[in-house]
Amino acid sequence: MKQKRYLVYSISETFITDKGYEICLCMKLWQYIDKVWPEFPEGYKMEWIAFNLTEPNKEFVLLDNHPGKSPHYHIDDKKKQKFFAWISCPETEKMFLTLVRQHFGDFDFEL
Repeated sequence: MKQKRYLVYSISETFITDKGYEICLCMKLWQYIDKVWPEFPEGYKMEWIAFNLTEPNKEFVLLDNHPGKSPHYHIDDKKKQKFFAWISCPETEKMFLTLVRQHFGDFDFEL
């Protein structure tokens, strides 16, 4: 039986950072409404990525979770991942945007 979820938000925008990068920020967040698994804290499924438009496969910040893997992020290497302690969805959004700004520079975006 397919699990029920709904899309909380979907964002896709491009920005020029203060370091001169042109980045694409794509953030999708779903919430499962019928069951919560350890991989999906509070029922949330995340697919968040920011990447340099000139080097999208080499320069990126990716945060996601999926069956078998709790929330984690990758910076410039899909094979290397870092798991983190979940606090809340707003705190995880802040952490992701902080990682993006540390990697690419500041840009005008607030969730």
